[in-house]
Amino acid sequence: MKGFNTNFAATLATQKVAGQETTTVQLASDDVDAKATLVAYLKDAGLKVIDAGNLKRARELEAMGFLQITLAVREEISWMGGFAVLN
Repeated sequence: MKGFNTNFAATLATQKVAGQETTTVQLASDDVDAKATLVAYLKDAGLKVIDAGNLKRARELEAMGFLQITLAVREEISWMGGFAVLN
């Protein structure tokens, strides 16, 4: 299971990205049952969830997380900000 690395802690705690959009957790996993359990929990907690696919998608999630941290360290985005997924 891979998830949460594209979310700053503050966006998980407030359930909002930049105080505007509902926080979306992106998950990748080869275990369908484990993913379904976590998806249900996250939705019950008021978060949105995107299924990023199999665990092989973890490398893309890692790259997104690294980019987000880099932007925050450079003060291009806030630690309360990040990427919002709109659908």
